Parts: sequence; structure tokens; C-alpha cells
Amino acid sequence: ERLLRWRASEGWGPLCRALHETVPEEPFPWVNRREDWG
Repeated sequence: ERLLRWRASEGWGPLCRALHETVPEEPFPWVNRREDWG
């Protein structure tokens, strides 16, 4: 078993590497970013 410690702020890279998937072309889907709240 392997544990992935990942934060959304790290984007696709670490997550896709851990899952042995290619990084998508589209940007990471940011929802409720701090900047959006003022």
C-alpha cells in the first residue's frame, strides 16, 4: 500500500504521477479559491 499526501494547491502533477496517469491538458478545477471570496 502507498499513501499519497496531496493538496489541491499542488495541481495535477503529483496526483497523476501517483496514479500513473497523464496530466490533463485542461487546468486543475479550482473551486472556492480564496481570491474568489474577496
